[in-house]
Amino acid sequence: MVRGTLHTLILSTVILAGCDNQKEVNRIETIRPIKAITLSDPVSAVQLRRFTGLIQAKNVTELSFQSSGKVTEIRVDNGDQIKAGQTLALLDDETFRLNLNSAEADLKKSQAEFQKVNKDYLRKKELRKKGYVSASDLDQAVADKDSAKLSIKSARSRLAIAQKELNNTVLKAPFDGYISSRTVNPHTEVSAGQILFEIDATGKLEVELKIPENLIEQIDQGKAGTVYISNRDKEPLDGVITQVGTRAQEGNAFLVLFEIAEAPDWVHTGMSAEVAINVADEQMQDGFLLPASAILPDPNKQLHYVFVYDNVSGTVVKTPVILTGGQNQQALITSGLQKGDIVAVAGASFLSDGMKVRLPPIKR
Repeated sequence: MVRGTLHTLILSTVILAGCDNQKEVNRIETIRPIKAITLSDPVSAVQLRRFTGLIQAKNVTELSFQSSGKVTEIRVDNGDQIKAGQTLALLDDETFRLNLNSAEADLKKSQAEFQKVNKDYLRKKELRKKGYVSASDLDQAVADKDSAKLSIKSARSRLAIAQKELNNTVLKAPFDGYISSRTVNPHTEVSAGQILFEIDATGKLEVELKIPENLIEQIDQGKAGTVYISNRDKEPLDGVITQVGTRAQEGNAFLVLFEIAEAPDWVHTGMSAEVAINVADEQMQDGFLLPASAILPDPNKQLHYVFVYDNVSGTVVKTPVILTGGQNQQALITSGLQKGDIVAVAGASFLSDGMKVRLPPIKR
């Protein structure tokens, strides 16, 4: 009887010990792993600023005839798509054809004259060898030949100019693009250099911005930003500053060009746009950038807090912080944290002050 009771007690003790061990295993397994980062040097405080501008083609050109005359034909209109080399307008070419014919006739006359004096030179050269022609006569023949040769050269130059002027009566597109402006009608007189068309090249688009003088020192070439177009505000476009003006314009503003990296088909020149750029804010303190998932509001104290990992206890500590803004889609924390703190950046709502956690490899 005693032996049976002892056996029962031993068995019960083993079972209880097994239960305690199982509870310990379960307790260890429930230690929550957390995703965390180690804070490095604080970043400079910046503020996201939006600047308004107009979208334009990166390459724009104005076209005009190089000679005055009457426009006989216009082959394109505003908004038309054009190809490089396409004829856009024609100028009355009658006068230019007459000039070309005259230049051709002058060249033929000069060539004929050269043939004549060259033949005379060759004849006198042979006669000189026989003593029938004086040295001065031969020298004059050489001079006449050289003069005729120069006349041919001059006539060819006039012919080339006449040909070029005739060719210029046809106005052609220098590259693929669109007609953004047409300021001439057929059968009207135009002067040399008068602007007839503005062409926007197919390809890259940019936004022309006017930056106030108090911010221009914080705008650098190569600085990235985001473009928002009013009717498609939920489809932001990436880009970069490609040019910063060095001279103040109207209203003491500086011209800045912002190139859109990849503009979809629905983006056109003339559209209004806003460009969001991070600029330094001297009134704000430097701080640490954290994702929104790391920060929770404290409704009782109207503050925010994060969970900082304690290496000694293996727990997280609820730490009040001051949030003063954001940049690059992250929150800027300017008080409550310091370099080297290990901050939980995911699942903060499932943590509590003093909770034991398991830390995976730290990302900086």
